[in-house]
Amino acid sequence: MAETYWYPWPVIVKPTDSAGSKGVTRVDRQEDLEAALKVALEHSLSGRVIVEEFIEKQGCSSDSDCFSVDGQLKFVSFSAQRFDEDAPNPYTPSAYSWPSTFTKEQEAELTSEIQRLLTLLGMRTSIYNIETRVGVNGKPYIMEVSPRGGGNRLAEMVRFATGVDLITNAVRAAVGEEVIGVEQKPYDGNWAEVVLHAGKDGRFECIDVDEDLGRYVKELDLWVRPNDKVSSFHGANDAIGTLVLSFPTMSELDKKLKSLKNSVKISVKP
Repeated sequence: MAETYWYPWPVIVKPTDSAGSKGVTRVDRQEDLEAALKVALEHSLSGRVIVEEFIEKQGCSSDSDCFSVDGQLKFVSFSAQRFDEDAPNPYTPSAYSWPSTFTKEQEAELTSEIQRLLTLLGMRTSIYNIETRVGVNGKPYIMEVSPRGGGNRLAEMVRFATGVDLITNAVRAAVGEEVIGVEQKPYDGNWAEVVLHAGKDGRFECIDVDEDLGRYVKELDLWVRPNDKVSSFHGANDAIGTLVLSFPTMSELDKKLKSLKNSVKISVKP
């Protein structure tokens, strides 16, 4: 393959029409680009991929849901995206928490830019899944805006954290009914969602959540039963359930999320 200079390395290679971080690869050098393109093409429905500049982030990136009514952004949420560095695909989110790690000024700038984008696109009433991050240069970036609710139960987590029901209102808007109760509200505490996944391919045996973490659990939603086949974490479709957590302080949340491998054990047999 000829030498390429469109971006300084690293770059991110991904399908244009996939979801759940499937087929996404970070490429740090020219000789690895061809293999990454093949992986992205394998996961693309249309056979199209995109290569973008990789923006090194400051703090956590955000992936959360928002809502506009008649073109006006009525509800915005920002999360802290977290990743399992030991997973086969380290760019698949393995946990989220609310509030975000952004400053109020960064959130305000992103909100203004999202509103500007929706106005330019002529968007009216819709739910959106929006990914953002702050670069190491301190500049906020909008990474992606999709007119749909996000995967991994993000809109449900927003409802847990704020009481705002984006799901019901997305359905109401879709059938032409009035949107009710979509307004900016503060988070009621500090919330986290863990995307449960196996560390290796095999058959599910059991899950064990230690007592210390268990007191913060609001909901354990398990999607597999003993002896069901499970896969290591290549994309969101490899998730086997979710864990909803609520903490009194952000410091306690951070502490518990950093020690998840010790407090949540998923047993898999060959």
